[in-house]
Amino acid sequence: MKRDEKDNDRGQIGQPASKEETMKHITILALDGTIASTVTGPTDIFSLAGVLWNQICGVQPEPYFKVFIASVQQVYVRAPFCWQKPGF
Repeated sequence: MKRDEKDNDRGQIGQPASKEETMKHITILALDGTIASTVTGPTDIFSLAGVLWNQICGVQPEPYFKVFIASVQQVYVRAPFCWQKPGF
């Protein structure tokens, strides 16, 4: 049986992958004491890839990446020079 004839996880033979299935997942690690732009900058860039230019051109946005932000022990991180909630 040829590779393209095999059943796949999408349910039908030869069905192309959906956009969600081909979207790359990116996790940005936020360390305590990091400068905020080292987290927010890459988050903005990856989140807008395939979106912003498409919107400007009047084309349906198609994000290339799904972006997650994580910390080492799933706790809040602090960034110097940023406003912080009192008592945090």
